[in-house]
Amino acid sequence: LPFAFAVPAKTGSREATSRALPATGPYRIARLNRAAKTLRLVRNPRFRQWSRDAQPDGFPASIVYAWPHGFNEAAERVRDVERGEADLALAGGPPIPKARLAELVVRYPNRLHVTPELSTIYYFLSTRVPPFSDPRAREAVRIAWDRQALARAVGVGWTPTCRILPRNYPGYRPCPDGAPGVTALDRARRLVRASGTRGARVTVWTPTGAPPELEQYVVSLLESLGYRASLNARYEAGQGAYFTKVADPRTRAQIGFGGWGLDFPSAEDFIRPLFSCAAYQAGSNLSGFCDRSIDAQMDRARSTQVHDPAEAIRLWQRLEDVILARAPIIPAFNRSYVVLVSARVGNYQYNPQWGILLSQLWVK
Repeated sequence: LPFAFAVPAKTGSREATSRALPATGPYRIARLNRAAKTLRLVRNPRFRQWSRDAQPDGFPASIVYAWPHGFNEAAERVRDVERGEADLALAGGPPIPKARLAELVVRYPNRLHVTPELSTIYYFLSTRVPPFSDPRAREAVRIAWDRQALARAVGVGWTPTCRILPRNYPGYRPCPDGAPGVTALDRARRLVRASGTRGARVTVWTPTGAPPELEQYVVSLLESLGYRASLNARYEAGQGAYFTKVADPRTRAQIGFGGWGLDFPSAEDFIRPLFSCAAYQAGSNLSGFCDRSIDAQMDRARSTQVHDPAEAIRLWQRLEDVILARAPIIPAFNRSYVVLVSARVGNYQYNPQWGILLSQLWVK
């Protein structure tokens, strides 16, 4: 799993910032240059491949990580590849703007790799702060949400979804076809009026780097339902400032951007951290949703998973349906892992848990 690595027994608990720790893979750290913002890996002469499935040997003689650009500067990383100054631009950070990505798809059809991530982007609706503390207000947003319209707005790189669990994940089920239509929108407006929240001020929280088309859609949807909607001042997502802010109960965030990605391939890894009562105290449950009976069903699904994985998947699917019917979040997209490689790179391989396998690239 990504958060556990074998290190020497004498390794201390303090963060290693000046000297690299020994590791077990085909590469070792040769040099970290903080001023130049580069990290160079070279072949580990002591590495012996014992299982290609577990840890294959590497191909490149060396790998240099460089981070001359900031977290939000995806376009600059892409330009480095186009100019021949880098071999690949990784997908970390905010997405490449819609128009630019559409251009890259046409210009580099064999060098641009777009792969769905095991992650879900959603908008949380606070169950503890008006107007969405009223279930009818949340239901109104849920039934008026138009996946097709949103997909047209944001373009390539985002796959619309109605599920908590991402595509290609245990327990995932495709969304039904069709858009909500005029009838659904009328029903949503009636729910807002019945809840007594029509005309309420609603602030939409969004981090720096989120697609502007996404936040604009959410604001326009809320206004169409009868709310007075606006965007908040943005916070950096990469440094955690945004998520720290919206997770703080004192902020009283009503609705906002959220996301969750794979830790390990089980539905529990998405549902418990986003919707359990304990997760609200821990800060990952941004909607504040808490139902002890649903927590008990999570416990049952977890215990079933040990001896009957297939039945556990069915239990998690039922839980997903129950939770979505109460609309603490509105699933929006599964993000895509977007990588542009240079003309000299081959043997591109993508792992759904680890991302691009740098050690397996061929470089001419």
